Amino acid sequence: DMISRENTKYTIKYEFDLEGKEIVISFGCTLRFKKNGCIRNGIVIFNDTRVENSQFCNIEIIFQ
Repeated sequence: DMISRENTKYTIKYEFDLEGKEIVISFGCTLRFKKNGCIRNGIVIFNDTRVENSQFCNIEIIFQ
C-alpha cells in the first residue's frame, strides 16, 4: 500500500524488513535510497522501476 502510485519517486530513508513477504512496485516508479534506507528479507517485483543508490539485503528481485 505504501508504494502504490504509478510514475512516482519514493525516497527510502528507513529499513524496511519484508519478513519474507512480497512487494510489488507500481509501474514507472523510482526508488531513491538515502543513507540508512534499505529493503531486506523478501521479494521485490519491479515494473519498469528505476533505482538510485540501491540498498537491498537478502532480497529476490523479479522484473516484469
